[in-house]
Amino acid sequence: MTTPLVPQARPERPQLTIQPRNFAAEDPGGWGGLVDAAIAADTAGVDRIIVSDHVVFGERPEAYADPR
Repeated sequence: MTTPLVPQARPERPQLTIQPRNFAAEDPGGWGGLVDAAIAADTAGVDRIIVSDHVVFGERPEAYADPR
């Protein structure tokens, strides 16, 4: 037996979500840039931000399928 889908309540207004860049080829040296972007987004009225998870490769990237 499956549970019937229940319509979700919609927000009263559209909501804005952004994904600031939180990754780089080189170490940016800290989280300041991401924090500044989050504060600016909040100040501008953005409802939420999302960030991507990280992937860490070991010392032998050739051992992975395609590390590029």
